[in-house]
Amino acid sequence: MQVSVLIPVRNQDARPFVRQLLSLERPGIELEILLADDASQPPFGKWHQSLEGEHVRVFLLERNLGRAGVRNFLARQARSPWLLFADADSAVVHPDFLLRYARAARQAPVVVGGTAYAEAPPVEPALRLRWHYGRHREQQTASARRRRPWASFRTHNFLIHKAAFEKAGGFDEQVRAYGHEDTLFGESLRRMEIEVLHIDNPLLHTGLEPASAFLDKSRQAVATLVEWEQSGKAVPTRLGAAAARQGWLLAALPDRILAKAEARLVRYLVATDLPRLVAFDLLKLVWYEQEKRRATHNGPPGNA
Repeated sequence: MQVSVLIPVRNQDARPFVRQLLSLERPGIELEILLADDASQPPFGKWHQSLEGEHVRVFLLERNLGRAGVRNFLARQARSPWLLFADADSAVVHPDFLLRYARAARQAPVVVGGTAYAEAPPVEPALRLRWHYGRHREQQTASARRRRPWASFRTHNFLIHKAAFEKAGGFDEQVRAYGHEDTLFGESLRRMEIEVLHIDNPLLHTGLEPASAFLDKSRQAVATLVEWEQSGKAVPTRLGAAAARQGWLLAALPDRILAKAEARLVRYLVATDLPRLVAFDLLKLVWYEQEKRRATHNGPPGNA
């Protein structure tokens, strides 16, 4: 089996993950690792260039392509029929990681391995919200993900045949802002009736962010979702479904009340060690309503 491991990276040190992949057992697997440094700040490019070798190709991009563009770039450079996408802030959990994917590739053109988080909370308090959310919302068994195979698709760690990737149209490069690119690609797979198999073969997510940065990115993801809806690219999401059921309650509130609710929820999530995640769900509903109002005021994308 020929596999190209595709790793996009920006302002992170991917060297430990790449070296770990190279150390894995892989009988019967012809492996190449492609790393695209997406216009990182110094000294990351120099560090990544040092990985270049027999099984590793490194691309130092001078212009930032974005989350979708860099993944499509890596897919075009790959020499193998199987593409294994993995985020740079990862660590291998199982030593037979590659072999598990090789066995599963006989069953489906797309295989999703899943995401894991460390069992113990991080020592630094600021990182605990991201860890807490990941443990309870993103870390799911294969059996749980199989209930909604396309909706449970995530870009963090998945294998796809190049023909299936091309049939799905790759990642949508028109969406450059952060958030939901995996949702959009999963919906493309569903529309094209491309089977997605979920297995228990996770990568450990090591790149925890401080609570403030995590909330900023989450807010951007909500804004991206509303922008899609305004431009006719709506896809089914849990947030959209929740807003359809409960959004009318928030729609009746004036802007100043929503702003106060947002501030209180943010303070609670940042200050509480292991907060109730229902507060985060409510915060996203508040953001969703605020973004809808902003979009209504500014008009459709491109007309602001």
